[in-house]
Amino acid sequence: MVHAESLIVAVKAAKTKTKYARDAAKAAIGEREAKLKCLEYEKENRSNGQLAIDNFTPPKAPLALARAYDDISCGEMVFVQPDLSPGKCRHGGLDHVIDFEGTGPSRTFAVRYHQSSLMGATTESGISYKDISRMPDGAWEITSSNRKRSASATIVYQTQPSKKEKSMTLVEQLVEARARGMGKGWRAKQLGVFNPNCQVAKGIDHDFLFMADYQFLVGWMAASDSGKTNTKGQDRRKNGKFTGTGAKASKAISLSYLHFAWGVGKNYGQRLKEKYPNGISRSSPTTQPTTGTKKEPESRNVIDSYEAASRFFTDKELFLQTRMHQMRKEDDHLAFEGGAAARERNNEYRRLATVAWNSLDDQTKAYWESKRRSHLALQPHMRDRIIECFRANPSKSYRQVEEEINGWCSNTTIHKWLSSQDGYCLYVQRPLPLLSREQMAKHVKFSKLVVDDFWGLPPTTKVLLIHYDEKWFYGFVGRANAKMAEKVGLDKVQAFLHHKSHINKVMCVAFTGYAFEGNMENGGHGLKLGFYRCNAAKIAKKQVRQSRRDEHGNLRYDGEIKRKKGDCYMVDCVVTGSDQGTSDNPKFSLKSLFEEQIFSLVESLLKDNYEGFIPVIQGDNAGPHIDAEYINYVKGYCLEKGWVWAPQAPQMPHANNLDLAIFPAMSRRHSALLGEYSNTEAPAEEIWNAALSVWKDLPNSTVARGFILGKRILNEVIRSKGDNTFLTRKDFHSDVRHDFEDTFNGIKKKVRVL
Repeated sequence: MVHAESLIVAVKAAKTKTKYARDAAKAAIGEREAKLKCLEYEKENRSNGQLAIDNFTPPKAPLALARAYDDISCGEMVFVQPDLSPGKCRHGGLDHVIDFEGTGPSRTFAVRYHQSSLMGATTESGISYKDISRMPDGAWEITSSNRKRSASATIVYQTQPSKKEKSMTLVEQLVEARARGMGKGWRAKQLGVFNPNCQVAKGIDHDFLFMADYQFLVGWMAASDSGKTNTKGQDRRKNGKFTGTGAKASKAISLSYLHFAWGVGKNYGQRLKEKYPNGISRSSPTTQPTTGTKKEPESRNVIDSYEAASRFFTDKELFLQTRMHQMRKEDDHLAFEGGAAARERNNEYRRLATVAWNSLDDQTKAYWESKRRSHLALQPHMRDRIIECFRANPSKSYRQVEEEINGWCSNTTIHKWLSSQDGYCLYVQRPLPLLSREQMAKHVKFSKLVVDDFWGLPPTTKVLLIHYDEKWFYGFVGRANAKMAEKVGLDKVQAFLHHKSHINKVMCVAFTGYAFEGNMENGGHGLKLGFYRCNAAKIAKKQVRQSRRDEHGNLRYDGEIKRKKGDCYMVDCVVTGSDQGTSDNPKFSLKSLFEEQIFSLVESLLKDNYEGFIPVIQGDNAGPHIDAEYINYVKGYCLEKGWVWAPQAPQMPHANNLDLAIFPAMSRRHSALLGEYSNTEAPAEEIWNAALSVWKDLPNSTVARGFILGKRILNEVIRSKGDNTFLTRKDFHSDVRHDFEDTFNGIKKKVRVL
């Protein structure tokens, strides 16, 4: 049962809907007339000049780094210095801390030796800072039991051979090392070239020293077989035979054990002989040095040279650096000083730190000597760590890198080291279109369509290639290299904007062409077919006056009358494929532009200047360009006329003459013209007038060269299999200016006399 009140409400809603329908029908009748009026106004305007042929964040203070030298704690990996003096029997080696007593420089440690460093005792206590060094993370030797979980471990401590070892021959060292059970790679560690991370390419120093041992042992074994073995320095046993001729010695004096001592595979020596048939030299990893080749000077930077780091990072220097950083941190206001004042202050800090160092006792100095050894143990890692910092963010500052490596060296040292490398340069990171595998395949397919298949046309066809695209032109673009010289009265000019995110802008669509016969490389004519502002006509709903801003910055509409109610006027609007919008919400239709302007213009060119040419029209895959109604219209028209409609592949702006060459050139000139207008953002009309002026002044030869550049880039796309990273390579050049010279209406091939 329907209530009476509900029935009344329903009837009222129906009447409201009916009223809306009558109003909509009435508006539709009026819209037809208004839209026709707008379209006529658009045609008239385009034919009369539209075508060319309070949150506050305080600033961060500069970084004032203080090196963190924490005490060694339990569980850390350390290296204990060997001590075989009278009354002592400590073999030392790699181990980890299991306990400690005391604080500061007087602290002593108890350690448990690592399995690979085991030389008798398993634990030892009472070790002071004088004999202990902290090791970097993962700096233990790889054994069969921990190889998987320590795949990135690296030996960083280099043991020096004793006087006895220096006087021993290689054969004697092999025999003694096998008798002592020394681990794999001991010979490479002894010579300072052991690197378990790199199992294939060990480095030229490693290979050079290995081959020296390899060739010596091969010669010694050959001499031994012929009875000419050198037995000098070897002791005789009771049976009259020389030491080193037993079963254990025979296993040690073998190529198999030599490979084990170097930590390489059993076929490593044979592979090196095949790789270097003429012998190996330290000067080059693959070839012998040529006559006149200069030896590369040894690096004096602490990042590259362990010797340089050892000379610079003394215990006193580390103490001074740490104390000076602490002083700078306390004098926070001095962080902003620079020049002579900063140097004078640093000299004072260093003097005070030197006084403090001279007053330290021997135990504290031994503590800093331990810190020095720990600091030097990090040196082999620093190069890779710094490179990884820049690899993660190439724009990172040197001071940030200094902070990330915990102040191991200064930002100035990092800067000098990196800038001294061959090929060092600064570059601007320019983003490239992110491509999927399918898009890369489409890039190659399109490039082959143009370069190899010639759009399916006969190779001698006369072609009128047409590119089109849209671009935003902004009312203000900040530029670098502004000049200032206060002494001669040239002051800094400040630019002002109402809002940096709401700058006036105008979208334009441009059409360029290139007429050639048979091959683009033969030269041809560059054509500026059209330059249009993306706007449409609208009906004014009320009278509007000129606006101005009052003293408070507010808009006031009290000037002369701009338009009256019912007048037509042009407004900038969005670009669509086929939708022209309504009289109160107009849109710029590409379909109507082709229908009314472009196709008729191309037909007149074919009739008057380029008879017999086949137009090939290329655009990108932006949203309006793939509108179904628009695509069906232009494809049907081109099919009817015998023309070619060939849109480029997605995400391929480098294949379009406008994106590649014309728009970048126009943008620079456009911002220069607007800079002469004023130092604030320009209104829409000034933006358009400046863009139109730049288009009119654009040489036809520039247009033609852009098409040649695009064609040569397509060749590179094919070679790179669709990858677009070649666009940012420094060595990528097209040499268009080198191969072509400008003419009045295009370019022609240069004639070279050989």
